[in-house]
Amino acid sequence: MKSSRILFCFLCLYIGALNPAVAEAPSDREPGTREPAAPSLEPQPITIPEKSEEICGRYALGIVTGAAPDLYDDHITAVVRAAYAAWEKPLVQIAWYATGKKTGQGVLAIGESRDGETVVITRPKSLREAVLLERELCFPTSPTALCRAYLENEVTADDDFQGKGVVFEAEIADIARGAFSRPYAFFPSAEGSVTGITCYFSNKDPNLRRIRKGQAVRVRGTVKGFLMQDVILEDCDILSI
Repeated sequence: MKSSRILFCFLCLYIGALNPAVAEAPSDREPGTREPAAPSLEPQPITIPEKSEEICGRYALGIVTGAAPDLYDDHITAVVRAAYAAWEKPLVQIAWYATGKKTGQGVLAIGESRDGETVVITRPKSLREAVLLERELCFPTSPTALCRAYLENEVTADDDFQGKGVVFEAEIADIARGAFSRPYAFFPSAEGSVTGITCYFSNKDPNLRRIRKGQAVRVRGTVKGFLMQDVILEDCDILSI
């Protein structure tokens, strides 16, 4: 009987040698837990969004809603490049909104390109920053550039900019009240120039009490037109001081 058990043990060892088992690597996981699924490497489809009404001859804006939180930089870059090639505008911006968010509630990310190759990606770090960043979805310019466009050809400048949003950063040359006691700030196209941008603000804008002549501020407004050598902007907001 004893010899039978010994023979059986030798037989098991012999079979094990013929069919070696693959040893499991040690795991740091808690007992009873499952190995997490590997992330999908499936690329997201490149879909060019519809162009927004916020568009002029030099600028195009696209809006994407329902974006997943794990929106990758590579995907943003590919979409912006595809839109740039399709829309043929000198400046293309595309804004992504997270699922459940709509315009006015802050963006998830913005991709921008001026040459069709280089894409600048901006992601807000907080809800407040997301809302502020959304307000900058418009044509970035300067008093010098915007005035030059109107002085060269007011007709085409109106076609490009009238009724559209612009954003710029410049030093305040003057703060006063105009017709109907409406507060405004003037930003010259060059130092000492009488030509520039006149921005009209709401009397309720809390930043009006914080600004001074000579300060550099970032302003967003809607182009009204060209009057007395000035580009007139309505509904202006001071984005930063």
